[in-house]
Amino acid sequence: MSDSDKTRTQILGNLNAINTLANQLQDRAIDQAGHPLMPGGEAMTNLAGCASLEGWANRNDHRERQWHYDDGTEDPENTWPPIQRLWYWTEAWREQHDQPTDQRPTLQTETGFLAKIIDWIIDHEPHLEDFRADVARARWQLENILIAGERATRSRVRCEDCEHKPRLIKVWAKHAAADAWKCPRCRRELTHDEYRRAQRRQVWQPDAARWVTTDEAAYILANMTPPLHKNAAAKLLEHADIQRQTIGRRAMIWLPDVITIHNLGRGGRERA
Repeated sequence: MSDSDKTRTQILGNLNAINTLANQLQDRAIDQAGHPLMPGGEAMTNLAGCASLEGWANRNDHRERQWHYDDGTEDPENTWPPIQRLWYWTEAWREQHDQPTDQRPTLQTETGFLAKIIDWIIDHEPHLEDFRADVARARWQLENILIAGERATRSRVRCEDCEHKPRLIKVWAKHAAADAWKCPRCRRELTHDEYRRAQRRQVWQPDAARWVTTDEAAYILANMTPPLHKNAAAKLLEHADIQRQTIGRRAMIWLPDVITIHNLGRGGRERA
């Protein structure tokens, strides 16, 4: 199989996957009807197409007003929704092929159009690799929305290798054990262990990830020096002085309280 055939097969496979995933967005939006920030969550925002760059800009302004903060350290294209990522290419190609449409672009219409002209794209598009990467990323974004449920893809843990210290982004793998955290600037990927250690080091910073699940807190306690074993950690996490709240459907605890109580207990044991 030639390189062009491999590229064609890969792109068509991703386009087909995008079309299949797009048909699941409505069900995901219904599942997330009780989302604390927006009914329907990210699935709902991706059900709505974007008809122009001006519309996309207005949508981004709305996201900023809803506290989706961009600290300026990442490429703006990283915030494009899947439909905008595809429409960037199809708008011009529809004109070239004399196939303009008055219909609102959707993931289904644009993947169908791209599949029809795939041979022309491979033969004539000078930025084929950029297009291939955009189609793959659109698929990844949809998989993330549909697989992630209520879990946030952007962490409050920051990269410790970059000058601007951007927040890490979750990279979802086919199997949970292969999930990782990635810096959007330097592209470094952190394993689960590396991520938790960074979370522990950053816990006292003003914008740190301080609300965590009991499993996350237990993991951090197990990796402290000296480590707190499972039974002891479970007992500590039941302490009455630990603040608790429910975020979405998840029961969360205040990590600084956990660490403070652990340190006080360790100090008492050392003095004894």
